Amino acid sequence: FFPIDNKGSLGIPNVRKKIERIVHKDKSLRKQVSMKWIALLDLILSKKSDSVSYLSFLEVKDLAKAHVEINCSVELEEALKLFHNRGMISYVTSTEAVKGLVILDPQWLLDSISKIVRHDGFLYDFNRNEIDNIGLADDLRMLSEKALVSRDFLEYVWDKGEVDFLLDYLKITMFLSEWNVHKGDESWFLIPCLLRNTYEKKIDGLKCIFDFSKGFLSSEIFHRLTCLIVSYCSEYRSKYGDVAECLVDFNPELYRNFASIACVPGFQFQLLYDSDLNRIIAFIENKTFAARTLHVIQAMLLKAKSDTVIMGAGTGWEILLENDITSDLIGYVSDRR
Repeated sequence: FFPIDNKGSLGIPNVRKKIERIVHKDKSLRKQVSMKWIALLDLILSKKSDSVSYLSFLEVKDLAKAHVEINCSVELEEALKLFHNRGMISYVTSTEAVKGLVILDPQWLLDSISKIVRHDGFLYDFNRNEIDNIGLADDLRMLSEKALVSRDFLEYVWDKGEVDFLLDYLKITMFLSEWNVHKGDESWFLIPCLLRNTYEKKIDGLKCIFDFSKGFLSSEIFHRLTCLIVSYCSEYRSKYGDVAECLVDFNPELYRNFASIACVPGFQFQLLYDSDLNRIIAFIENKTFAARTLHVIQAMLLKAKSDTVIMGAGTGWEILLENDITSDLIGYVSDRR
């Protein structure tokens, strides 16, 4: 983690020098590899052009067999992982969909994602007339007003064959989560970073505070936590459908700084992002679910810490619990962090 103070225009150069010093000490960069691997890298990068930004894994496999005599899938995957770790290509293996593509041009990936994932709720500059003509005006309105995007709209924004890959990629990086609050045939997805409104009402309940004041807390971390909770509640309702049936018409309250989402009656997440004090506050109305709420949110923050670069390895937090009698805040120690 490299904090940057760029007020004097020295922040980025200093970080660059620090990274170069660390890289020179990295023993893994001196790892010896087969010349076949180097030939494979040259071969697959030679396929990159203005019209070709990625290859399927099967295409790379065929190239490896035909031209550099790499016939073992295990060796091929090891080579691709090394190229990925060195920033030469992008090859993620978390799901079958993302594993199926080898990205030759990471800028293509960034450009594709940036059409949907934006900062501070500002939408990409879509062609409104074209969208009206193909019947997606309501879908665009849902994206703008509710931060919900339909699969139909994604198939308009991205090439149809890329949708599954990009959806899985955004789920893995926690920019997006499936939205199955309402029953229906159409697939919808929530993108929390596009939420615009700020919640300013009083919230009732005991407080469980995740205090990042000694470290770093950004809105991106809160948005990822929102994605994880939406996914958790969706899976919970799917697993216990009969119990949660009464929640089909329940509309979660979602804001840039607040999320209220229910799993089953009585078990509800209410989270407030306090940017001034660098805190995420969980409000618990039903004490029966207090311990469970704490453990679930703690587990999700640990997942976000381990799976994304948004929350660096050095990021930590303290947990403060409100006494329901005196309202004092008591420190909570967890050996899982």
